[in-house]
Amino acid sequence: AGAPSGEALVTRHTVRQPQENRTSESRLSLQARILLVEDQEVNQAVARKFLEVAGATVEVAGNGRIGLNKLAAQAFDLILMDCQMPEMDGFEATRQIRALEVGTNRHIPILAMTAHAMAGDRERCLAAGMDDYLTKPISRDALVRGVARWLPPEADAGNPAALPEEPTGYPAAPPQLELDEILFHKLWEVFDRDGQEMGAVIFEPFIRRGEELLHVLHQCLATGHTEGLSSAAHALKGSSRTLALNALGQIAEHLEHEGGTATHETLAAWIEAADLAFAAACRYLHAVSEA
Repeated sequence: AGAPSGEALVTRHTVRQPQENRTSESRLSLQARILLVEDQEVNQAVARKFLEVAGATVEVAGNGRIGLNKLAAQAFDLILMDCQMPEMDGFEATRQIRALEVGTNRHIPILAMTAHAMAGDRERCLAAGMDDYLTKPISRDALVRGVARWLPPEADAGNPAALPEEPTGYPAAPPQLELDEILFHKLWEVFDRDGQEMGAVIFEPFIRRGEELLHVLHQCLATGHTEGLSSAAHALKGSSRTLALNALGQIAEHLEHEGGTATHETLAAWIEAADLAFAAACRYLHAVSEA
């Protein structure tokens, strides 16, 4: 399908600055169409749930190329763009979007989402044409607040449905998980305290993908394929931290950053630790899904 046309679309996508002094993020209602460009299934599911509970309509694309195709066929108010994706990453997708906007008065806000928090990352995102920058794991409040800043005021209608802060209704996590209690509680609340729904929507995809990634890690260790090891560890880190599983996320981060330099024995020890941490996480997630 061709790109949408008409004065209404031009008006909605006119260049705009972020809105300041907005209502509390816990009261924001996002009446907007959002394109979420993200390759990891767990991250897709969590971000989509956060946004839809806040009132947004969300379309998901698994990489930058798919995102460009969806943008050509539909109108969106804002794009959330992961930076690291296969086939076409977020930087290249953003550059192509901005190139298509040249000579028009359209400028769709693009918010980067990245697991990196290093000096210069924000500048790299802005240089590619992105408007703002969110670091993963993205909490509900940070995501909704970040999106609302780039929507026109009429897209933000007050909604008094603040998330409750009282615990909890789900099983206590064993200390070795190093569970981020605040993030996990937000997930629990946004899924209406329904462990079965959480299991179907985010836990089962996490477990399925985690098993695949651990298999890749073992294969890469056996073959010495350090680039593949780092890539698998990066994916495992992202999904673990999205589900507030900090211990597993930290192990995966060590593998991601040290995979190219550590000894075979060191990598083997880290992968064994990842196996154990993943097994503990799965036991806990199963318990929550039955709560």
